[in-house]
Amino acid sequence: MAMLINLSSCPYLMTTLLSYLEYLKIATLLKRFRKMCLRHRTIYTAISVSLHMFSLTISYFLMLIAMTFNVWLFLAVIIGSGLGKLVTMTLMEDTKEDSSQSHCNMPN
Repeated sequence: MAMLINLSSCPYLMTTLLSYLEYLKIATLLKRFRKMCLRHRTIYTAISVSLHMFSLTISYFLMLIAMTFNVWLFLAVIIGSGLGKLVTMTLMEDTKEDSSQSHCNMPN
């Protein structure tokens, strides 16, 4: 069951990693993307589309696993999804720029 939990959290971990990298580099990537020649822009777009297709494929496989109506497999998908979300929230919280203010933008 531990193996299934790890497999089911794979899309969330990949999404977390991609979101984390994009969060850190989004401004410079946008500036570079605007200045890219057509060939580099096409390569960047192809890589981005390929990663999206990979993530979507994993998600559909997890849906098929859940649709087997095997309770243990279904629980493994749900628990893996929850763990993936927990890791995502933890990583994104660690990257906040200003931790001296609360989420309401009010000083402590």
